Amino acid sequence: MEDPQTVARNAARPNAVHFRESGQALQSLKNHRTGHSSDHNEWMALRALESAVREQTRRHLPELLEMLKKNLVANGVRIHWAETVEQGNAIVARLIGEERIDRMVKSQSAIGAQTALEQAVGSRGVAVAESDLAGSLRRFAPPSSSPAIAPASRDDARGPRLSSPADTGIGDRLHRARQTLRDEFAAAEAGLSGVHFAVAETGTLVLVENEGNARMCSTVPRLHIAVMPLEKMIPRLEDIAPLLSLHTRSVSGQGIAAYVSMISGPRRPGEKDGPDAVHLIILNDARPPPLADSPWRKALRYLRDGVGIGTAHDKADAPPKAHSVGGPRRSNAGDRVGRLRQKMESAGSEFLDARGGDWLAALQAWLAANSIPGCIYAPTTRLGRKIAAGWNVSAPLIPFQRPLADWKDELFAQGGAGVTSTRGGIAETGSLILWSDPLEPRSLSLIPPVHVALLDCRRIYDTLGQAMREQDWRSRMPTNLLLLSGPSCTTSLGADPVIGVHGPKRLLVVLVDGDPAE
Repeated sequence: MEDPQTVARNAARPNAVHFRESGQALQSLKNHRTGHSSDHNEWMALRALESAVREQTRRHLPELLEMLKKNLVANGVRIHWAETVEQGNAIVARLIGEERIDRMVKSQSAIGAQTALEQAVGSRGVAVAESDLAGSLRRFAPPSSSPAIAPASRDDARGPRLSSPADTGIGDRLHRARQTLRDEFAAAEAGLSGVHFAVAETGTLVLVENEGNARMCSTVPRLHIAVMPLEKMIPRLEDIAPLLSLHTRSVSGQGIAAYVSMISGPRRPGEKDGPDAVHLIILNDARPPPLADSPWRKALRYLRDGVGIGTAHDKADAPPKAHSVGGPRRSNAGDRVGRLRQKMESAGSEFLDARGGDWLAALQAWLAANSIPGCIYAPTTRLGRKIAAGWNVSAPLIPFQRPLADWKDELFAQGGAGVTSTRGGIAETGSLILWSDPLEPRSLSLIPPVHVALLDCRRIYDTLGQAMREQDWRSRMPTNLLLLSGPSCTTSLGADPVIGVHGPKRLLVVLVDGDPAE
């Protein structure tokens, strides 16, 4: 029999592994952050602009709040005000009770964790599933797994619910975690998310993520409840460009997240997916800074907003560069294609260059070479009609023509690819622009394991700000606008990204010259 000291050492050993892996992940994250903030002048210009936007919001808070409420209501979003955390919890419970909901899925957010919304709803008899991969792995893992304040370690995927006799490693366990969570997305009747920004002038909620669970929570269930602290409000749509860059570089060490969802209401008549209702709970005291009037106020604000963590730029602010704030940075078409492709490939995207040829024939050859079992498409779009007319491979062509609720389980069980159009690309961030409408459901780019996106190379913009202005987003936002920069992924399990979490495992961008529907 082992002596007590040996038993204690053996019991402590897994935690040492967890902390070593977590430390490696944190160091890698810090290195990425440093790399994305190496241009000191640009970084400080973004910090200065962020401070100016936040200060303007504070100075005009009553007017901006009234504008936000007016535009959200016009977009069909129902607003609730909570002076206390307890009031916020009660509102969530009431909404779920009124809708007779017994299953909810939530995407991880700092505000949700701090206000214990999950526990409050669960205590009222509602099954709540945390869909963040790291949080889910800890839910499945043994008690000795890594602490919640650190990135999940790969040992967190070794819990009994994720193991099997044929287990060959972390890939198998993550595949089973993905399947378990996708079952919960399909079954949930309500989705709970945080909000990264709320745009007053358009009534738009902005969600920023890599895994795709926030997209699932705000797309698949019939009820979407978003919770945000008042400090997340910003005045203008154009403010998103610099704040988004600062946020993602500070929090995850990326130029931009894989998914940026801009939500402007529940689904509209004719749309086949999206929630029937969107509720926004504004928390007035969700994260009160205890030293708000002290000299530490600025540091506390950066900590709350996730800005500046892991960086060492403390010099005086420099004047903003035009390109760093979404301004007019012009380049030629070939340069834009190259910059977009380089950034998206570095994030795990794949490209099929069909310029100057038959893109549909090239796509069908790619699908056959990669053994893709079928293709889901929007049959009533011009693009869909062209696909149907030219389809000549044995893999089935599956039309998305019913509301998502009518074939949700079937769609989640389908293999294959979902094919969508795009409204263009953004070279500076390496992003595609997807615009939901009644003809092309947003689930096509979310649920199938492979997403194929057709990109007209003439419609690649230099910056996000340029795309906003030239496409006039401010005057006509859809219910869901998506900036897509790669397949779903996570960096929660260490230094190396894990591709294919909740959204598609693969993203294929097909480059064409001109309108692919012609």
